[in-house]
Amino acid sequence: MYIGHICGCGHPDVQHQADAPKSKCQAIGGLSCGKGCRKSTKAVLRPTFTVHRPVETITPPGERVSGNNGWKTCDCDNCRALYAELTGA
Repeated sequence: MYIGHICGCGHPDVQHQADAPKSKCQAIGGLSCGKGCRKSTKAVLRPTFTVHRPVETITPPGERVSGNNGWKTCDCDNCRALYAELTGA
């Protein structure tokens, strides 16, 4: 599992290109869902999977999620606060 944000279009922030225009969702694969993007500051816990099995541990903010091409999780204050709340760390 990891902590991140949900864009206004409904997709997780890690599925968006960092340099994509804010007027539309552009996924890492280059396709757009056609919905407008608005980054949310609310941190949410998101599931991750390996071979259709859920990963039960939470990846700390700012670290790379293994098994998913190694993308880095958000390390903003809201994500760090939720991580501390959930793990007691």
